[in-house]
Amino acid sequence: MELVTVIIPTHNRVSLVQKAIASALNQTWKNIEILVINDASTDDTGTELKKLQNNNNSIRVIKNNISMGGAEARNQGIKNANGKFIAFLDDDDTWEPTKISKQMFLLESNPDCSVVSCWYYFRSSIPFIKQVYKPKNIFDERPILNKNSLGGASNYLIKKQYLDDIGGFDPSLKGGQDWDLLIRLFYKGPLLVYEEPLVNYFAHAGTRITTNTHSIYSGRRQMYFKYLKKMDVQTKDYFLAELLFRRMKIESRLRWFNFFRMRQIFRLVNFSDAFIYILRYIKWLLKI
Repeated sequence: MELVTVIIPTHNRVSLVQKAIASALNQTWKNIEILVINDASTDDTGTELKKLQNNNNSIRVIKNNISMGGAEARNQGIKNANGKFIAFLDDDDTWEPTKISKQMFLLESNPDCSVVSCWYYFRSSIPFIKQVYKPKNIFDERPILNKNSLGGASNYLIKKQYLDDIGGFDPSLKGGQDWDLLIRLFYKGPLLVYEEPLVNYFAHAGTRITTNTHSIYSGRRQMYFKYLKKMDVQTKDYFLAELLFRRMKIESRLRWFNFFRMRQIFRLVNFSDAFIYILRYIKWLLKI
């Protein structure tokens, strides 16, 4: 049974990170080490992590005195990992008990693949309400250049050697760091998905980069220029349409005027996609 290193970056989320660690300790795959990167937390995170560490020798903690951000924290974990395989777990997510076991089975059955992701739950703040998202395997370049459909880093199981080869996460990106990682790993091998929900994403009052409009826009813009030469015309147009849409949301003071700027998006995408953009914008308008 190969050693899997679980990397959990955390910053000021003491109650959430304890649940994340508990779900990692509860895995049916028992040969794991849990490497928690305490990224300059100022709450009780350090104290609680020390208690957990004293009770379980599979937990290691790295403490940063200055916050380095999620990408750098994960890269610290990669450099200090002892496992041949690495699984990432965000401090506000949890895993189902068989997550690592089932992904390891798929990865070992397909040694040419670079990443194993999985289906996942998004659990609402309303009790017992959850949605299941069902990503698909990626064998071709266009789908992964179009968007990240595989979910966040908490879904991934990856060979450490591949992460070392590509240099880990790109901390220069303001958003889309998980997506960027997947693109670079795709050129190492296919991206596979275990077809069962094994990760829980929770709606909560804290900040997620996936809900930060400015970060999403800035990151996507950086990704556009980073991978421009690899894109075909359709992918470029899709990228530009999404950038325009995100920009319109940032300019919220012009929200009703911006609705009439949809014609710029219509020039880039087909009718069905344009209609979806209209629905997305109306939905956003009604929320603010």
